[in-house]
Amino acid sequence: MSIDTQTWKAVAAEHAPDFARTVFLPGLVADPVHLARLIDDGLRTATRHAPGDLRLRASAPAPSTTG
Repeated sequence: MSIDTQTWKAVAAEHAPDFARTVFLPGLVADPVHLARLIDDGLRTATRHAPGDLRLRASAPAPSTTG
């Protein structure tokens, strides 16, 4: 996995601290499948080993309503 740190720093500087709008950064993550596996592994580990109540939040793009 590779992250374009210069692009990420520019977005963070422009939109922090509220990140009020979504920004698409082509090429930011060079291997999204690998990243998805890392997230999946992390969630599986957290749900197995977290003490007490575990709170998880996730978001995804809303489905398109136009045809």
